[in-house]
Amino acid sequence: MKNFNVSQDISANINFSLNLTEVINIALINALKLVQAERGVIFIRNSFGKLELFAQRNSCFSLGLASSCISMEIVWKAISTGMPILRTQERAYTVISGSVSVELRTIIAVPIFVKENVMGVIYIDDKREGKSFDERDLNMIKIYASYIALAIEKSGLEQERSRLYALLAQFLGSDVAELLLAYGYSDFIRENREAAILFADIRSFTEIAEKIDSRSLFDVLNIFFDSMLEILLKRRGCLLKYLGDGFMASFGMPKENKNASEDAVKTAIEMISALAELNKFCYRKFGLKIDMGAGIHSGKVTAGIIGGFKRKEWSIIGDIPNTASRLESLTKNYDTQLIVSENTLKKTRLQDLFIEIGIVSIRGKKEKIKIFMLKSKM
Repeated sequence: MKNFNVSQDISANINFSLNLTEVINIALINALKLVQAERGVIFIRNSFGKLELFAQRNSCFSLGLASSCISMEIVWKAISTGMPILRTQERAYTVISGSVSVELRTIIAVPIFVKENVMGVIYIDDKREGKSFDERDLNMIKIYASYIALAIEKSGLEQERSRLYALLAQFLGSDVAELLLAYGYSDFIRENREAAILFADIRSFTEIAEKIDSRSLFDVLNIFFDSMLEILLKRRGCLLKYLGDGFMASFGMPKENKNASEDAVKTAIEMISALAELNKFCYRKFGLKIDMGAGIHSGKVTAGIIGGFKRKEWSIIGDIPNTASRLESLTKNYDTQLIVSENTLKKTRLQDLFIEIGIVSIRGKKEKIKIFMLKSKM
C-alpha cells in the first residue's frame, strides 16, 4: 500500500503541475525513498539534444566530480542501448591525495522514453555495505521513468498549447481561443444566450485616407484599435472581428455575463472619452483627429464557427448584431457618437446619461424600436 501511495503522489504532481523541473525532482526524491537508495540523478535531453542534469540528490555531480560520484559509463550505456541496467557488484574507484580506494556499489539506470525516443535516464546507486538492488527495485524505477516521460510529453503539449492559444487569441480574442481549445470547432456552438453586441467605426475614414500616405493610415488604424481593445478587454468584452475602419464586439458571449449590456455601454462611453486623449497624439504625429460612432443592441444570440474548408471564423449571427450595426450607422444622422436600443439601456443603470431619440424603423427589421443617444457629445 505504501508503494502504491508514493506512485499516486507522483501521478498527481504530473497531472497538475506545469513545472517540469519540479515534477522530475519530486520523482527522484520519491524513487530514492521507495528503493531506499543513497543518491541519484536524472538527466533529460534539452531542446538541442544535449543531456542536461535536471535533478540530483546526495550527488557531487554538480561539483564537477562525476567520475567519482556516479558511473557515467552506465548512464551512457542505458541511453545508447535503450535498455534498463541493474548492477549489484559494480566497482567504483576513488582517487584521494594520490591513493586509490575501491568500493562496491549497486546501481540502477533506466532510460526515459518519449514517443520511442530516449529523452533521458534515471540513475540511482548505493555503496553501503550489504545494500543491493533487485528486480523489484528495477521495476519500480521503470514506473518512475514512465511517469517522467508522461511529464515531459505533457510539458511539450502545454508549450504547444500555449503557442496555439497565443496565436488564436491574436485573431479571435482570448475568450474564443480558450473555448476553441477546450471544445474544438465542431462542437463550439452557443445558442440562445443573452448578449450585447457593440459595433464601432471611425467617422469619415475616406477623408482621412486622402490626407495621409498608406503606411501612416495603417499606423492610425493600429493606434486606434490598440486603444479601443484595451478598454474592451478590461470590461470583459470579446473582439469578434475587425471591419476595415471599425470592429464588432460582444459581451456575454462566448462567456456568460449577467451585466453584459451595462459593460457594453460603459465600454463605448470609455472609448469615446479615450478618443479625446488619443486625438492629441494623432494630431501631433499625423495632423488629424479621429471621430467615431458606436451602436449597441442586446438580446438572445447564436454563435458558432462558420466558413468553408480553407477559411473559418467564429461569429455571432442573426437579428441582434444586424440591429447593432444599423444603430451605429444612425449615429451619423443624429450627430452623436453612441446610440443604444431600449432593450440594451433598460438592462443598465445608466439611463441618466441618455436621451430618447424616438421610435425608428431599422432597415431589415419589420418592427420599429426605441433608441437613445448620449446627452452630450464627448
